[in-house]
Amino acid sequence: MSHPKNGRTLSAILLINSPIYFMKTEKRDFFISFNSKDKAISDWITYELKRKGFTMYYQYDDFPPGSDFMKQMNKAMLNTKLTIAIWTKNYFDSNFTAIEARTALKASLEKEEIKIIPIKVEDCEIDPLFSTLVYINLIGKQEFESQKLLISGVRAALSIGKSSDVKRKPPFPILTTQSNSTIKNEQFISDKPLRILYAGSKKSSTLDLEYSYQTLAQSLKKFIAKDIVRFSKNLNINTSNIFDILLKQKPHIFHFSGKQDGGDIRITDENNHVTTISDIELAGFLTSFGDSIKLAIIDTCYSYNCAKSISDVVDFSVGVKDSIYDVDADKFFKVFYNALCSGFSIKDSIGQATASLKFKGTPLKEIPVLFCKKNSDPSKAYFVNLK
Repeated sequence: MSHPKNGRTLSAILLINSPIYFMKTEKRDFFISFNSKDKAISDWITYELKRKGFTMYYQYDDFPPGSDFMKQMNKAMLNTKLTIAIWTKNYFDSNFTAIEARTALKASLEKEEIKIIPIKVEDCEIDPLFSTLVYINLIGKQEFESQKLLISGVRAALSIGKSSDVKRKPPFPILTTQSNSTIKNEQFISDKPLRILYAGSKKSSTLDLEYSYQTLAQSLKKFIAKDIVRFSKNLNINTSNIFDILLKQKPHIFHFSGKQDGGDIRITDENNHVTTISDIELAGFLTSFGDSIKLAIIDTCYSYNCAKSISDVVDFSVGVKDSIYDVDADKFFKVFYNALCSGFSIKDSIGQATASLKFKGTPLKEIPVLFCKKNSDPSKAYFVNLK
């Protein structure tokens, strides 16, 4: 949001003797920070958030002509859980949106928790102060995909609040395009080494995750020795640290192993209490990392729907329709990773792993399956280059 001197036109003039309008103060989920030149996309984002039950302070709803802009902004930011910053070139050119963003960033650093959710809607140079922040990337996305990315992203950071009044739906503006990251031609997805993160939440699972990790690591020993692959682990994933872990590791493959509950992934919160995250929330976590994660493996029982949802935002994902025995899962992924690291495409690697379980009589519903993002061809996608 920007000051009237930075592009806003007010239809009324505040007279000296007129009473000053004060916004009704109430706790809401978001403060929408944007530049007035980007009103079209700001209206669309605000509408989509309201439609899903979130509440917010938005200038065109809450800052009427005659109000003191800076006071209203300060009150709004003090009475919201998070600031949503709509990143564009206009946004970074404005002094007043910079104040809003810096205020939210300062709160994040002081409280050591997420207080700002950036949404990048056009190619623009990011202020170096915010360059390490994970953002929701809507550049070049169609409306349906943008809706999923937006809602999954904010749900990953905040629980649903009470709904504000929903107005007539604004038209979806055409966003600035960027190069399509989906895989259409034969290409190698990663430079050496291939980074695989084996993750889990030990306190929310009765599985021996350490044993499964060591089993896979031993099978990849020759590739690890040649620095073809780096196979790391973190078995203490929780809702509080998952962003930092993924940001630090930057894996090409995110392999989550554990338990599920009613189709949702079991995980612990920051207080080590067992909770769950839905498929759309997990998709929100993963899509925030842009093009870094190319394959998400949901190595739990009944992970079919979760993997299918993730394939809307990640090039490839793997899940299973029914329950799966630990020994079958270990065998499947041993064969899969060995084929992938030997230079086979992801399609052939999944095919070899599938055959290994079919040969031992495993029912099809207990064998993991591959999902592909639209326009991603698994027969032309390779994760290592042995040439």
